[in-house]
Amino acid sequence: MHKFEFVDLSELFGIVSNYENPDAPEFSTDIIGVVEDFENVKLIKTMFGERNIVKFRITDGRYSHKVSVWGKLAITTDELHSKMKETPIIAIVTSCKMKISRSSVQISTLPSSKIFLNLDDECVAAMRIMLEDEGYKVPENVEPTQLPIFEPQVIQTITLKELSEKTNTEELKVLKIELYIEKKRFKIVVLAEDATEAFNFILKDRAAKRAIGFTATKLIANKKKDGENTAYPAEITAIVGKELTFTIQINDDNILLNSKIFTVIDAMI
Repeated sequence: MHKFEFVDLSELFGIVSNYENPDAPEFSTDIIGVVEDFENVKLIKTMFGERNIVKFRITDGRYSHKVSVWGKLAITTDELHSKMKETPIIAIVTSCKMKISRSSVQISTLPSSKIFLNLDDECVAAMRIMLEDEGYKVPENVEPTQLPIFEPQVIQTITLKELSEKTNTEELKVLKIELYIEKKRFKIVVLAEDATEAFNFILKDRAAKRAIGFTATKLIANKKKDGENTAYPAEITAIVGKELTFTIQINDDNILLNSKIFTVIDAMI
């Protein structure tokens, strides 16, 4: 049984930007995504002598990053890739190193890194479900591009009652956060309340993982494995009664239509 601690591809830029010492990061990272633009193994000259390298891009359909695989792992990855029949090929890269070059994240393997392609694991199955539902197709003869990353900023912390009392449009616009989202993700909707008000909140994948421990995509995959089990997932019922702090996105519906359904972009227990 494999155990991974995945970081969403959308979060890599922010993580690397906060490294105190980019050349010696404190933690290695596990990532998962679709392999695109795979380049077969080749021998190149480096400052450490001649080394084998394999290059490809890893994407989740929204964000795409370059990956360089070095040494013996490059040879085994090339051999493994040539045997893959199921597409898209989903890669898991463990214990990788990251840096920012030319305003984009560059991912490299370390001696401790491992690469799995189309691993028979529930996390790969969950990603396939997500990709199929979104109609993902591997682009042909198109160079993938790094999508723009917008890091949301917390402008003000308020209670739900204070939020409900903000009827002045101009005042509410001060709280508005613009967040780039290219494609939909599965969402979890919860009714949350404090001592003042109760509203509906939509938890997207990152917020769901922070609050529940799993993304909505993963919960759906687990439910499909359970077959006829119609009970709510235990991971969801476990948060009932807990105190959570949400970072929310204020959209036009909240401002113009006085909608009380808010999108959560981050969560803390």
